[in-house]
Amino acid sequence: MERVYLDLNVITEIIKMYKYYFRPGYGSSKLLIEFFIGTESNSFISDLFAALSELNLEIIDVSELWMNDEILLNIHTEMGELMISKDI
Repeated sequence: MERVYLDLNVITEIIKMYKYYFRPGYGSSKLLIEFFIGTESNSFISDLFAALSELNLEIIDVSELWMNDEILLNIHTEMGELMISKDI
């Protein structure tokens, strides 16, 4: 697998703007990044995509979970697949 290096200046700016936990997912061996401060900002998703842009993100699918007031973004990157869940 090819290594991808992210611009630390961009990542540092995201860290200053948002607070998060990095932990295992619920009942899973997969890792979870849970943002808990700042996500109500209208620019959260675009800021996150900018921070991860060097991974060449490609949105595969967007699902709206109306019963949870949530959207799910399924994303393909050079490093593998990821899912972003955001309350709306």
